[in-house]
Amino acid sequence: GGVILVKSKLPTIYIRTESGSMEYVNERKSNEESGTICVIDTTGNIEYSGELESIHGRGNYTWWQEKKPYSIKLSHKADILGLKRAKKFNMLSQPDDYTGLRNWICYTAAKRLGVPFAIDFNFANVYFNGNYAGCYLITNKVDIGKSGVNIHDLEKETKKKNEKPLEEYPKIV
Repeated sequence: GGVILVKSKLPTIYIRTESGSMEYVNERKSNEESGTICVIDTTGNIEYSGELESIHGRGNYTWWQEKKPYSIKLSHKADILGLKRAKKFNMLSQPDDYTGLRNWICYTAAKRLGVPFAIDFNFANVYFNGNYAGCYLITNKVDIGKSGVNIHDLEKETKKKNEKPLEEYPKIV
């Protein structure tokens, strides 16, 4: 056993990458790395601890900010942070929202209005390789397909039609 320090009344996520650094992951959105993850609930109890199959960048505008957003994939489905049982989760960095409430308000309104496919979400303090990375909004990842939103996957089609990864094309400002 060890000692867990609680920074606030928020849950905490500790991610340790295989390399011990986020440098490779942060170089390019498509770079991914495996590692381990530990999720601590608001009372300091371990909610989940195990293998992290992958972490990689996500987002478009927010990817270019100092505090980066990520997608994570666990080795198996799990219940974390009161979210729907899943393997894939998003970590929203919300760099331009100083209150950290903009997405929370929208997601809460969507759930209360009964919007189809409204996602589950919760705040958590996040540490990468022992370094505090900030407060992130953790959400379920909504996938396209039979178990997600049943629509045609235009992102997959766009990737097929382009010669290089989309993030390598010039940014349109």
